[in-house]
Amino acid sequence: MHGRLIFGNVERGDHPLEEAFFKTISPPLEDFARHHSLIIWKYPRHAPQWIFHFLHPLGGFASVTLYCDSAGKPPRIRALIQGHWYVDDYEQAIRRVSSLATLREVPPASEQIIAGLEDILSTVTAWPRSVLTVSPLDVSPQEIADSKVLRSEFELSLRLPT
Repeated sequence: MHGRLIFGNVERGDHPLEEAFFKTISPPLEDFARHHSLIIWKYPRHAPQWIFHFLHPLGGFASVTLYCDSAGKPPRIRALIQGHWYVDDYEQAIRRVSSLATLREVPPASEQIIAGLEDILSTVTAWPRSVLTVSPLDVSPQEIADSKVLRSEFELSLRLPT
């Protein structure tokens, strides 16, 4: 297990319903992360979501994201889950990526959310490399050669010591 379990922003009041929702289900979400050795990125860019990151068994970085939405009149909480995997090749300046095509909506109760997260995690870790599609990295080969490609503290924390 890595030194830090949780990264990201604290609640700011930008999404009060969603933040209250996450607060009520945070213990089982954190237990899920600990059980699978996942790193949680809470509220990336202050968005109402938690991203559970891990190193994919076939290389690269993967994640399962829990989105929270309170659209509608009156507002009602919706929980949506998506899986994602990418492998960067800095020498060729490409990213190989795969994501679930749609968000999966689950009932906004901790048991159903954890079951949905477990299912998506199993799906993503079972993907073969053949599901990855190529997209360009948004950096030039010269920037890579000059080591000007900066990775976030978060991404670097997931890397194994060399």
